[in-house]
Amino acid sequence: MISREDATRLLLEHVTPLLGEELDIPEVPGRVAAENVVTEADLPPTCISRVDGYCVRSRDTTGASASRPVSLLVASGVFPEDDPAPLPAGACAVVVTGSPLPPGADACVPQEETQASEGSILLAAPVAPGERVAAPGSEIPRGTQLLRAGVRVRSCQVGLLASAGRRSLLCHRVPAVTLLGTGSELGLPSGPGGVTPASNLYMLHAFLASMGARPVTSGVLPDDPVMIARALAEAGGDLIVTTGGTGPGSRDVLAEGLSMAGAGALFRGVLMKPGRHTSAFLLGGRLILGLSGPPTAALAGFQALVKPVVLRLMGLHDVNPPGNKARLDGEIRPSSLETLLPVTLHGSGPWARPAGPGECPEALLVVPRGAEGRHGEVFPVLLLD
Repeated sequence: MISREDATRLLLEHVTPLLGEELDIPEVPGRVAAENVVTEADLPPTCISRVDGYCVRSRDTTGASASRPVSLLVASGVFPEDDPAPLPAGACAVVVTGSPLPPGADACVPQEETQASEGSILLAAPVAPGERVAAPGSEIPRGTQLLRAGVRVRSCQVGLLASAGRRSLLCHRVPAVTLLGTGSELGLPSGPGGVTPASNLYMLHAFLASMGARPVTSGVLPDDPVMIARALAEAGGDLIVTTGGTGPGSRDVLAEGLSMAGAGALFRGVLMKPGRHTSAFLLGGRLILGLSGPPTAALAGFQALVKPVVLRLMGLHDVNPPGNKARLDGEIRPSSLETLLPVTLHGSGPWARPAGPGECPEALLVVPRGAEGRHGEVFPVLLLD
């Protein structure tokens, strides 16, 4: 057996992010960027109005007051799509928000701060240079990095990409993960009576889908190494995940089936509980991760080892971000294995209480080997997405 840290390192050494595919901008939220995006031009590219009103030459408004308002002739109207002619001295132009300023204009004034007067406007106060004007690059300067390769694209970044003129983005391909259950006693929930539902497959399918991967559930195999070998050799996908058959029992035949298929073991067992019989193999350069059959063990093995592999296949650089922490609400005896305790979270801090029967855990509390978990002690947690 090896430690969870060594198992993760070994697995990631055998994982390469999937190649990229060009996607239209509306399709990229949640996908992992496979390229850096740096703006090639200022946004806005020229001075634009921040208000609906009038653009002016600020020097033409000098001395304006309520008792002696300045009158400016309305020379033209400018809209965002226009390439305006220069603004004459002593004149103004109608603008809307986003309109480019004509050459000569250097400020804008809202319509409500003016008074119309037969083709002219009256200003009762001077306007300062640059007032209510967005300068070139004030929103996004040229050379700004909008996106780094290896990170998920957030919804707000999609708008920035579109503003910068991008119509598509190179993203890593979504990994296809084949799920296989083993166990002659298992069947689908819709199967005949008396068959134990293969609940792990549904749980893992849901976790993978929520991560943005593409799970493919291939069903349940009996405890027959020949059939297991054939199914694994024929399975598609970028990664294969199995449940059951990893322990030392007489019906735990996964390793035998893998050996018959020509797979080599990376490790057999991890120094953690639950999930200590989690194993990893290589078959034709592709990883196969074998999770234990008990649901809590399958959950721990998935979160601790499968999840980082899937995230790396998706192209994420940081597959082990700085962990969250919680205070133990209870006590745990020291163990020779690292404990991944299913917990629910409550209160400020937060506090982590061991999940009860039939209760869906929100995280796994990580207690190091040999450590005594005392009430109120702070430990890392792996959040269950």
